[in-house]
Amino acid sequence: PDPSGINTSARVLETVHGNETWAGIFVDIKGGFDFTTETEIAVMVWAPAAGTFRIKLEDRDNSNIFVEKDVTVTTANAWEEIFIDFSGEPVDAYNRLVLFPGWDMANAGTFYIDNIEQR
Repeated sequence: PDPSGINTSARVLETVHGNETWAGIFVDIKGGFDFTTETEIAVMVWAPAAGTFRIKLEDRDNSNIFVEKDVTVTTANAWEEIFIDFSGEPVDAYNRLVLFPGWDMANAGTFYIDNIEQR
C-alpha cells in the first residue's frame, strides 16, 4: 500500500475499521507470551489519522484473563513504529494477541499493520 519510510514491505496486513468503536482483529499464538527479558511488543502501523491504538493480550480459553494497553499513533498516512511495554506480566498467561487500530473511533478507515514483534 505504501512501501516507504521505515517500512518498504510489499505485503502487509490491511484492515478496514468498521462502524464499531471496538472493532479489532486477533491471532492465537502457540504457547504463551514471556515478558521476562523481551518486555515490549512493537508494531508498524500506517493509520489514516492520529489516534489511539489498543493492544490486548488474553487467554483464549478464559476471556476474563487479559491485559489491555493503549498507545498513541502520532503520524497519519505514513508508517510509524509503536511500542507497548508489558513488563511485569505473568509468564505464559496470554496466548492471544488482539489489535484495535482506531480504538474508540467509529469508521476510522483503513489501517495497514506489519512487523509485529516481541522485543
